[in-house]
Amino acid sequence: MVFANDFAQCDGKLRVYSVGHAEKVKKADAFVICYGKDVYLIDGGHTDTYHGLSFLLGIRKKYLKKHKELIHDIDCKLRINLIVSHFHVDHVEALISNIAVNAFIDIADVYLPDRGRIPKEYLNYTKDSEAKYRPYLMKILEDLHPRAIVTTVGFGEENVTEIANGDLSVTFYPFPFDPFSESYLKYMCDIYAKLALSENGIADTRTKASTYALNAGSMWVSFRLGENTFLFTGDTMKRLESCDGEALDIMLRTYRDRIGNVTVLKYVHHGFARDAAAPLMLSMSPRYVVMTTQIATAEQAMRALSPDTDIKFVNSGLQTVLFECDKDSGTELTYIEE
Repeated sequence: MVFANDFAQCDGKLRVYSVGHAEKVKKADAFVICYGKDVYLIDGGHTDTYHGLSFLLGIRKKYLKKHKELIHDIDCKLRINLIVSHFHVDHVEALISNIAVNAFIDIADVYLPDRGRIPKEYLNYTKDSEAKYRPYLMKILEDLHPRAIVTTVGFGEENVTEIANGDLSVTFYPFPFDPFSESYLKYMCDIYAKLALSENGIADTRTKASTYALNAGSMWVSFRLGENTFLFTGDTMKRLESCDGEALDIMLRTYRDRIGNVTVLKYVHHGFARDAAAPLMLSMSPRYVVMTTQIATAEQAMRALSPDTDIKFVNSGLQTVLFECDKDSGTELTYIEE
């Protein structure tokens, strides 16, 4: 079978596009990564945002530009590798509702985080989006993409998964334990109970605890080419308190040394400056910080801590941005006219 990818330009460049625009919604994550003939999609955005799909179809059209006789051939699809950080609506609903079901898209390799299960006593207080979206995606893959190979990356640092694609390495970092474990949910309930009591006198925060457990359990993924590292963090943001009261991010504490410094960092939870995220993000010495919401507060928080920082803050809430590099060059940023 011929895929549109077969006509891609193989120039050794890694191109990372942030396409999860948030015109009608506050936040939406979707990233398209192109390297040679391979196209990766990280998440897919909210159902109200069609930028991910339109961008992928635009890549297909570009690949087939000199082969117009194939453009309307339903068999000449754009083949993508799919990565899901976690199963929340603003990350996977557009993927499920319009990308994965499009006739011109073929899904090859799929990488999913492990399945966390919300305890029964929490289900009266929150929606289990894992139980809704994961089976739906698996059904689409079974029916429409029977050649897709699905890899579920289990919880625990022993399950870090790395794949090589020529000079490019892609690494998946799972949450170190089940974020829906009783002890972790209790920990987050304690955090939110204090906030809720101080704000409105309500102590039962099981909705937030279980919702943010799914956020916190987001799978991280890095793309490394030469000296350039791109780190995508999903919505992970929760912290553990150390004995001296210092805020520590679980994922960063687990993988900081392994990941090293990064060139482009997708700010946790779209770019909302919550918890201890700002100092933790600064500790990774990024050159660029990407925020995927129109109302990001991350830049203010990071500049408050480091007024002289030379980090370039990039908001893709309304505009597609491109990061481009090869194994011998640094990363350059381009804003794409739409």
